[in-house]
Amino acid sequence: MTSLSLHLRRGLGALAVAAALAAAAQAQTLGCTFGSGNGGVIPTSGTGGGAGAPPAFPMISNLSVASIPPGATVVTEVKLNSLFHTFGADLQWVLTDPAGNTHNLIGQANEYCGYGGDYTIVDQCVGGVPFPACNGAPVPSGTYEQDFGFHVSGTYGIDNTPLNSIPAQVGTWTLTCYDWFGGDVGTLASWDLCFGTPPIPTAPTSAPTLVSPIGATLVTAPVTLTWDTTNCTTTYDVQVDGVTTTGVVGTTLVVPAPAPGSHTWAVRSVNVSGVGPWSTTESFGIPPPPPTSTCVSAGAVSLGAIPSSGTGGGGVFPATFPPSPYVSTANITVPPGATQIVKLELDARFATLASEPAHEPERTNGAGDLAYVIYTSGSTGRPKGVMIEQRNVLNFFAGMDARVGGEGGGVWLAVTSLSFDISVLELLWTLTRGFKVVVQPAPRAANSAA
Repeated sequence: MTSLSLHLRRGLGALAVAAALAAAAQAQTLGCTFGSGNGGVIPTSGTGGGAGAPPAFPMISNLSVASIPPGATVVTEVKLNSLFHTFGADLQWVLTDPAGNTHNLIGQANEYCGYGGDYTIVDQCVGGVPFPACNGAPVPSGTYEQDFGFHVSGTYGIDNTPLNSIPAQVGTWTLTCYDWFGGDVGTLASWDLCFGTPPIPTAPTSAPTLVSPIGATLVTAPVTLTWDTTNCTTTYDVQVDGVTTTGVVGTTLVVPAPAPGSHTWAVRSVNVSGVGPWSTTESFGIPPPPPTSTCVSAGAVSLGAIPSSGTGGGGVFPATFPPSPYVSTANITVPPGATQIVKLELDARFATLASEPAHEPERTNGAGDLAYVIYTSGSTGRPKGVMIEQRNVLNFFAGMDARVGGEGGGVWLAVTSLSFDISVLELLWTLTRGFKVVVQPAPRAANSAA
């Protein structure tokens, strides 16, 4: 029974009824189906993890929905009652509707501690809060935003579907909880499912982070402005030199022909409820075009090796130049009216070596040298790069050889984003072991949250 029905049954005045109506309208939930002892042990055997994907022994719990509240069209809340678990970061909660569609509720979201209380999961931007960073204590009871975590929509048939996009249906709903890593256990007493109408999202609260170009970087036209996505956003307003372009979909905008000189730009998020704060203002520069020029051929000049003898070196930078440079001279007729050199065109021709050396080229790098820089998916604010040394990659590859085997020849499907370090396995280890790598195209999603 809803709180509004209780107010009416108790005969409270019109003011109380109006307040209850206002609360119901804000919450958008019209009614719930309550479970009773329909939870279970998480995982049902062992302490999580194990071979296979998704992992074995998930908690699977059913809830029968006999009727939908009048006027309700979508799912608005999933309530987890008396949830206790020693570690929450490796749990993935999945909701399956009576039609068999499987939806990701919480997908191994980062930095969660244990659970110890009652938790209501709602769609993003409708009054819930993000799950907090771990501070050593269990996550407090409360209402939290749906969080897709590291899950890529469509993987294992599980879609990143916003709650308010899941249609209300009668029939059997199923809640599944996967425990992805070992060493932790827990229980869920029961769970409830609530239905209502799609709520109006709250206005954006955070400003986008500008990515490129920034820091007065010199660029050439056309200029592509790029920024990070923000939650609760439908479109973006982009301001360039004080002129605002509204209704920008996505996180890029092309400025086709900015004039030479310095330019400023900023971005803010927009949805039906309002606008968010402007980002910090960044700048970029457009260099002036080169002056009009006339190119003059140097004629037939002598070709030569670089260096003219030996293999280079011998100098001390910057004071002493190395010996045996390539030197070429030519007589140039200056065009009438020309006052400066504005461009030098080189036509380089490379001769084929007469014979290959009998030994391998000398190695100039070592295990401590940089292999690559990865901008991790966990970065916040301005992107942060992690520098990975060659020894790290080699050790990782050796471990994969021991576990999987270093003999290639098969076909490997690469599905991981380049911002996630497992892509090093899918792209680099496979290619160096002789695999054929097929890169899966990005999945098409029905909404930006998917």
